[in-house]
Amino acid sequence: MKTLFSCAFVLLLSLSLTAQTGEGDRGVRTLVGVVLSAETDEAIPGASVELVQFEEGGNSTRLGIGAAADVNGRFRLTSPVATDLGIRVSALGFFGTTLKISDTEDSVIIRLYTDEPDFEPAVEITGVRRSRSVEDGCCRVESIREEVQQHAPFTPSPVESLRRYSSCTYGRTVNTVDGLGTVSLRGLEPTRVGMLLDGAPVYTGPGTYYGLTLLPSHALQTIQIAEGASSGRYGEGALSGIVDMQTRVPTEVSEVTGSFNVLGDEGGADQYDLNLGYTGLIGNVGVALFGSYNTHDVTTEIAPNDPGTLDRAYQRFSALAKINTLLDDRTEVIVTLLGGREERNGTATTTTRSLQRNVEATRFDGILSLSRLIGTDGELALKGSFSRLDLQQDLIDPLRMTAGDLDQTLLYGEAIWTDLAGEHSYEIGAGGRSDEVSSSERNDLAYTNKLLFLYAQDVIGLTDDLTILGALRLDHHSGPGALLSPRAALSYSLSNDLSMRLMGGQGFRGEGTFDEEYGTLFGTIVRTSSPELDHEIARTINYDITWSRALGSTIAASGNVNFYYTGISSRVVANADSLAAGTLYLENSREPARLQGIEIQTRASIEGGWNASVAFSLIDYSQRNSAGDYRRVPFSPGFNLDGVLSWQNEEIGLTVEGWGSLIGEQIIATTEEAEETSPAYTLLNLRIEKDLGPIGLYVGGQNLLDRRQVETSPLLYIAGEGVGEMEGWGPQEGREFFAGVRLRVGGE
Repeated sequence: MKTLFSCAFVLLLSLSLTAQTGEGDRGVRTLVGVVLSAETDEAIPGASVELVQFEEGGNSTRLGIGAAADVNGRFRLTSPVATDLGIRVSALGFFGTTLKISDTEDSVIIRLYTDEPDFEPAVEITGVRRSRSVEDGCCRVESIREEVQQHAPFTPSPVESLRRYSSCTYGRTVNTVDGLGTVSLRGLEPTRVGMLLDGAPVYTGPGTYYGLTLLPSHALQTIQIAEGASSGRYGEGALSGIVDMQTRVPTEVSEVTGSFNVLGDEGGADQYDLNLGYTGLIGNVGVALFGSYNTHDVTTEIAPNDPGTLDRAYQRFSALAKINTLLDDRTEVIVTLLGGREERNGTATTTTRSLQRNVEATRFDGILSLSRLIGTDGELALKGSFSRLDLQQDLIDPLRMTAGDLDQTLLYGEAIWTDLAGEHSYEIGAGGRSDEVSSSERNDLAYTNKLLFLYAQDVIGLTDDLTILGALRLDHHSGPGALLSPRAALSYSLSNDLSMRLMGGQGFRGEGTFDEEYGTLFGTIVRTSSPELDHEIARTINYDITWSRALGSTIAASGNVNFYYTGISSRVVANADSLAAGTLYLENSREPARLQGIEIQTRASIEGGWNASVAFSLIDYSQRNSAGDYRRVPFSPGFNLDGVLSWQNEEIGLTVEGWGSLIGEQIIATTEEAEETSPAYTLLNLRIEKDLGPIGLYVGGQNLLDRRQVETSPLLYIAGEGVGEMEGWGPQEGREFFAGVRLRVGGE
């Protein structure tokens, strides 16, 4: 669709005619424009743009003048020829195109469609995973679009969504009793991932664990994953990278959507999901509304051949509203409101012990964005967000303390200026964040963190094929103080089908609050203040190669290979002596940690509607001990393998999709004397959907091999003198089946 911002940009570009008349009089002509995705209207960074001149017969001649679109998809070209000009545009993952420009037109918007690579027209590239791509910008960003919405009816939250799509990004259960889940990236802990909502960092501290499930998954437009330490742009917490969940934008043509899903095992249904949505225009105001109701209630065995059982349930209401409008022809305002309430309950019962947890979480998020186009190429973007989390936890266990209440208030604001100057595309940003947690029953959980930041970034197109990026960021945290973080990247196109990138950057974390010792939240242990904590710093080097190729006349393939190394200094860890005494005291490790690995992704479209993709990652996340030996960090998989095979026939409206993962072994308990390792396991899933016009019917199965997490990560330890200790890693449901209906009326 055409966003309101795009309309404003067209008007802005048309104003450049007056300013450029003098150049035209001298026979010199300047063209400015923007390259966007035709499906999503998102900018295509790094798109190759080149000037051509048309001859009388319709043929075109290259003028040797070109540039790469900046991070916002914008470009500026100056030609010594003023007439019969055209623009040739190409980008990895999209159809290329050549447009003729009229002699009086000096501003253009160019939309590219998802690429069916260049081979014989007999090849039909369809399927549900074609939009997943590694964008060809100066830095590596993986975008997941269409499949997010296709799986939304039976994937009730982004935690479940991110389990499916990337070998390096996955959701995991951090509390067995109530089924709470978080997101990890490259094996690092959830608190070391920068989680964003529409570009705003609203998930920090306890919000890392309570908040993601209150975002309706069918309200998501795109999930963007930028891997590697990148605080030069994204700020605190982005040690392993960022996951930006971008919500759907209003459509020009009104659209009503809905779905109802039922999920369960051979014994009957235990989960129900209802989703409703609307997008459209009310007058000149774009409106997008989404709501969800999810309920789940299941009983499973704690361990094979064990009489113990685990009963857990949740009930959740969530809603999102998004409004955007133009105040004038150059100013756009977007308001996003998200709220929800969730109740989670769980009871674990064994022959010797019973543990019960009841959690009530209420959350509200508000984001206000204002963008103003200034001059010919400049833009000022202002963003502010407010988040409030109210959490009430009850823990019934005579061996542990009451979990208690908790309230979190988060304020965030930023101002970013972007502009073009010759071959430079630069941005300057400043802002701050306030994160405050209070509790009337648990004073050990309370904290106040404040952060101020200033950064500058420049992307320079040195040649048609070579682009470099440099960024520098200054942060001042109320705890550890000031820190300077650099970031640099280089992108080089060896050909139209092959490009490579080299990126280095620094990430940091200054809080050290609610680390992986999440037992503080759940009432397992008491947290003690650690006033002398310093910054935790990660420095990453990424090198990746991206390629696309037509294999004969029936197969089109593309792929990406990424090597990375991250060194982590002053890693925040729990003091072992205090932890043994039931108290959490965090400190900076004197020994470094390291994260290294390789990721390989390959995608192919095959004649007849077939699509396939394979992603493989090797991960080594280790901490050096006092003896100088590196030992793997618990709960970090050694490798992941993801695969997808789908077939789609648009004529009969049928889609068949199978996907699965092989998850590598994990260290689940470690001491100086011994390590306990879980085995690798495989998850297989299937979906079949029939399109009946505005209605779609689907059925499928998850975890078809019936692998239960209790087989790979035990729920119970026997610690000390035979006292059973509940651990946060236990059984997931086994084999489950789902069925449902989705409705779509209107839209484009």
